[in-house]
Amino acid sequence: MFSAALMLLLTAGSCVDSIDLIQPDSKVVQPGQSLTISCRVSGYSLTDSSYGSGWTRQREGKPMDWTVHQWTSYYKYSLKNKFSIDVDSSNKRVTLNGQNMQPEDTAVYFYLFYCDNWAFDYWGKGTTVTVSSATPQTPDVFPLIPCGSPSGDTVTLGCIATGFTPSSWKFSWKLGTDSLENVTQYPSIPDNDKYLGISQVQVSRQDWDAKKTFQCVASYRDLNSNTNVNKPDVLYRSPHLTTSFSLDEEKQQASFYCFAKDFAPRNHNISWEKVGSDKTSILDVTSVFSEGRNDTNGAKLYSAASLLTVNPTDLTPGATFTCVFKGKGVNNTDVLEKANATYKEESSGGKWNIQLDILVEQRGKITCKIQVNNGRLEKIYWANEGEIEMAGTVKSEGFKKQEELELDITYDEWHQGVKRYCVSVVSFIVHTVCFLVLTGGPAQRPSVLMLPPVEHARNNEVTLTCSVKDFFPEEVFVAWLVDDVEVDSKYKISTTSPVEKDGSYLVYSQLTLTLDEWKQAGPVYSCAVYHETLTNSTRSIVRSIGFSTADQTNLVNLNLNLSEKCKA
Repeated sequence: MFSAALMLLLTAGSCVDSIDLIQPDSKVVQPGQSLTISCRVSGYSLTDSSYGSGWTRQREGKPMDWTVHQWTSYYKYSLKNKFSIDVDSSNKRVTLNGQNMQPEDTAVYFYLFYCDNWAFDYWGKGTTVTVSSATPQTPDVFPLIPCGSPSGDTVTLGCIATGFTPSSWKFSWKLGTDSLENVTQYPSIPDNDKYLGISQVQVSRQDWDAKKTFQCVASYRDLNSNTNVNKPDVLYRSPHLTTSFSLDEEKQQASFYCFAKDFAPRNHNISWEKVGSDKTSILDVTSVFSEGRNDTNGAKLYSAASLLTVNPTDLTPGATFTCVFKGKGVNNTDVLEKANATYKEESSGGKWNIQLDILVEQRGKITCKIQVNNGRLEKIYWANEGEIEMAGTVKSEGFKKQEELELDITYDEWHQGVKRYCVSVVSFIVHTVCFLVLTGGPAQRPSVLMLPPVEHARNNEVTLTCSVKDFFPEEVFVAWLVDDVEVDSKYKISTTSPVEKDGSYLVYSQLTLTLDEWKQAGPVYSCAVYHETLTNSTRSIVRSIGFSTADQTNLVNLNLNLSEKCKA
């Protein structure tokens, strides 16, 4: 409640050399009762008329009150009849007496005296006085243990006590039946109508590593509450590694993604290795980390992701990068897990994708992309489920080496799983590819998490990452917003293709902005995820993070590569 730190102020030219002023730490009185605080002094004589003794108090949020002085003319007038002072020179005690104490008299009371020139050379450490009729409340006490593996011969342990009254509960520490020293107790902190307290202790690393049991005890009069503090058993678990690849032709960037899921302990490192001796220009490597979930036993599991960006002009089909995860195992041994990500050149037959704004606008387009490496393209068109040519979809002239043919679809067609066929005629040979608009299976709602921002001092940039996982079917749409408005093209956006795992899918999307933009206070950055399972008014899940500025936007479409075979 109040700072009761030792206030022993030594002014220049003090008239004594060694002074001790000993006050009690705290007092609790009922409203209407009297108060008595005695300060035991040593190092000077109370009979010496050159010394002036008195008491002052500090109420929370109020200026100091000049409570009482041994020379009565210096009383604070409003307190004149409430407080008095007794000087017992034979026992070296100065006592403050208070009458009819009320809750507003709750304060820290300091004994002080001066010897020359009205300078208050010495202050007692202060006595916290609580005036309350409340019944003392016993706290809940919780252990605090160090994170990671601190160095040195000692370890700092702590405990936190919540929900107690009055503020004068005290902490002590034990190892078995032995009381420990090197204990720090911080002033109690108001928490609504109760208090919160924190204590720390320095213990031997040898005892901590031996998993001995330390006990933190909070006590007040005949009440106490305690908790045990032990070094926890470390959970060791290797991650599940998955990788993927995406190509941004417009930005001339090839991206390799590595996801490490459900590993422990937290300490880890993710790096990349190029398979083979080819030289490759690495543009950037970004890693993000998040606390994941608790396993069935309550142990914390962690997840991480790494993005490798390279120049695609340096890649050849089949170029492979290895994601290397390095963690810790039992007895601090190194644990290595590896997974490959391979650059796959698009096939010459065609590429089919769906622009997932259908999830937002309830309508969309299927796009058939044809690249002809050999022969001559004669005709392309869309056919329905009966493989009958659909009117208005035929193109038979003005072809280029790469062609695209779009087909409008409705949300109902997409949701019902209709079949459409992209048909191309190359040198009089008909090529038909079946396109299943929506695969079957039980739908699963996505889980969306905004990961902590990552700063790149070298590039003066910040990367925000949105994790979307555990959804089905795989069609999902991720958009980035600034203050609920779509971002514009000045921001860099990268979204992975869906990665299948155990019957569901996961996607990572990243927004990159400048460090200066990020550090400007104000705007909120959000990722909005659209999926067919979302039925709220916005048909989306939104996760946000602050703080930076921007005021323009752009909608991001995720294109989904589909198999050439049509499933029933």
